[in-house]
Amino acid sequence: MALSYSATRFQQQRGKNATESVYYLMKSISAVKEDLASSSKQVSDSTIATVASLANIENLDGNPQSAILHLNGMKQMVDMRGGLDSLGMRGILKRVVLWADLCGAARLQTNPRFPLLEFPDMPPISQFLQAENSASSTLIITDNLLEAAVSQSQLKCIQILRDLHELSNFLNDTGNHREDLPQEVCYPDRVYSVEHNTLTAITRMSDARDPSNIFSILLHASLLFIYTNLRQTPVGDQIRKSLSARLRSCIQGADVAFLQMMFPAELLWASLLGIVGGKETSDFNWFLSSVERLCMGNGIMTWEGATEFCIELPVLETSCRNTCEKLWARDVSF
Repeated sequence: MALSYSATRFQQQRGKNATESVYYLMKSISAVKEDLASSSKQVSDSTIATVASLANIENLDGNPQSAILHLNGMKQMVDMRGGLDSLGMRGILKRVVLWADLCGAARLQTNPRFPLLEFPDMPPISQFLQAENSASSTLIITDNLLEAAVSQSQLKCIQILRDLHELSNFLNDTGNHREDLPQEVCYPDRVYSVEHNTLTAITRMSDARDPSNIFSILLHASLLFIYTNLRQTPVGDQIRKSLSARLRSCIQGADVAFLQMMFPAELLWASLLGIVGGKETSDFNWFLSSVERLCMGNGIMTWEGATEFCIELPVLETSCRNTCEKLWARDVSF
């Protein structure tokens, strides 16, 4: 599966014939079929892990319809085993399955197939920060946004923004030591939790069709934030492009004039994420125009001014911020 995944991404990045990728993928699928033909292997750890990996290949860079087949099969296999807690590999397989589930839900805009797995004993992430950075880990929400949050789903969105900020701030605090994140931080579990909460909040937003609702936009932007700032695994461009297109559609369906007046920083933050996620698509130019319009309307002429304007929203992770700044320098014009 590692060969299949690596070959797929290598060929896509090179833009060459994908014969090698297809070969490894077909070998993997054949192996799954052989296991499924044996009653003793139908729901083995190795079979479930392979199906989850196949689902992720399709989730990230392949055919969504094929992903659905693999995800449905994965869910059925886990149920036949007796649930997530019955899986082996010391908890690793459980996380592989949950990652495939969330990735599929993000790509397909559905609820996750598995309910939220709680991690009640995780310590506050602020205790792992350097002392001088601990104060910046708490996001200060704007009064306008707090006053607008009246429903449970809207309050959930506020908490999601705070969680995103904490995680991004933590990554920035670690500098270049991403491969040595302390195990006790439980970083992957924290990302899993906020992504699951974001996906379920998107589908539960009862007033999503209200054109003056900023929270639907923020939730779609939050999901894009996870895949441009927080995910420490290679995810490719396809899922980011899908999430950017969905964010654009959400903004276009809103009362933009009202939101520009009441929530300009929130719209600018979402649009900056859009230009990162929508690179090399028509969505990029749309988000770029949105950034320019919002900046001109609020007297913002520099990148530093834009980041300061969005200071009450989740901070960008360093590599994403650098990418966004380069795109700003290259393409933003007033």
